[in-house]
Order: sequence, then C-alpha cells, then structure tokens
Amino acid sequence: MLINQELLSQYFSPLNELPCWNATAEYGSWIRLQFGAPHLNIREGNPASTISGMKRRAVFVAGDFELWIEMGAWEMFDNGKRVFHSEQSRNHLRRAAGRLNGQKLLKVELVAQSMTTLFVFDEGTQLNVHATTDAKPDEPLWHVYSAGDCLTLFTSGNCKTGEC
Repeated sequence: MLINQELLSQYFSPLNELPCWNATAEYGSWIRLQFGAPHLNIREGNPASTISGMKRRAVFVAGDFELWIEMGAWEMFDNGKRVFHSEQSRNHLRRAAGRLNGQKLLKVELVAQSMTTLFVFDEGTQLNVHATTDAKPDEPLWHVYSAGDCLTLFTSGNCKTGEC
C-alpha cells in the first residue's frame, strides 16, 4: 500500500509531544530515536552462533516507541539552517543524534512529490529523510515501532504495517 498522511498520523500521533531520548547514530547513516517510557529488552545468547556477539546474552534499553532512520539519506536543519547530513563523519552523525535528545516530536509530514518525510521537533530542529539517488524501490527509509507493531516506509512510497 502507498503511504499517506492518515497512516502517518495513526502511527506517529502517540509520539506527539514526547521527548526523544537515547538518540544514537552508530552504524552507517542510521539514526535511532527512543520515545516514551524505557524498558529492558533481553536477547538470550546462542552458543551455537558463528557470530561472537550473538553467543552472549545482550540487554538493551528501548522506549515504548522507536524511530529508526535506516536506508534514508537525511538532512538536519536548525531554525532553517542545515547543520548536519547523513554523509558526514561518524563524529558529526553522533553530534546530530545528540542534538535530538530531549526534543519533542511535534509533527511528521510527507512530501509525496519527492518522497521526503519531515520530522519537526519543538526546539526548531527538522529532520528531512529521503531516498538516496541509487536507492532500490524496496529499501526501507525508516521504521516506527510501537508495542510490537511497526510502520515501514520504502523508497518507492509503499509501506508495510504489522509486526517487524
């Protein structure tokens, strides 16, 4: 199905006015933002795994809601001035994520012509997410998670709802 403003409202309205916390940018140009009450997620280890990090138990803190910018290119604006973008160094990406900590998400808007999603925060910050020039239609731009439910937007403008 194609994404629309009604679907965006359905998934993002519970995040309205919630402060972002534990914003991270640790892999590629990904940004993860937590919202709502924190919870511990425990992943049991798998001793038979060939990946050493999967052999041990891991504990993660996650919010009631999570926004994950995955394959989307992004630009961050403060009061209309571009301050960060997804092609910068790891240090800049971490600083960009850190700038979102404590800010409340006010609005999520879709610009259909360019398939750009605008995430507007209360302290004048706006995160614009769009497809890269070489993106394939089935690449996910972002996901929003809530209580086992998920909305994923793909570069084609299609979306997927349900368990992720």
